[in-house]
Amino acid sequence: NFCINNGSVSMASCVPIYKAEIIDKQLDEMTSLMLSETIEIDVRRRIVILPKICSTYLQDFCNKSLKSNHNVTAIDCLRTLSSYLNRIDRQEVMRMLSDNNHMSIKYKRFVFNCRRFGYFQSVYSNVDNQ
Repeated sequence: NFCINNGSVSMASCVPIYKAEIIDKQLDEMTSLMLSETIEIDVRRRIVILPKICSTYLQDFCNKSLKSNHNVTAIDCLRTLSSYLNRIDRQEVMRMLSDNNHMSIKYKRFVFNCRRFGYFQSVYSNVDNQ
């Protein structure tokens, strides 16, 4: 859901061109990019603000075992997404999650205004077609 970009300011700042040979790596990379540009973490107030798309597609952001065992929550979503965060953000989120989930998760408002785009050079773009 992070990897299809409608051009709004609520999405990543670039539109990738996907290649079949490396699509899995590119999807992971776009997820990390989207989160790095949109997630807000306030450790002092114990609040994490996720992109609105996480609320809209909550079920999609959790692993299959969670979906089959109980209703998916925002905490489950954050746990799943934490693996795509940079090291510092991941550590802060994991610290908050380990404290008996005493934290608040909120969602940003989705803004449909269009943004200016730049070309995103994937670190995997130069992979030979083998």
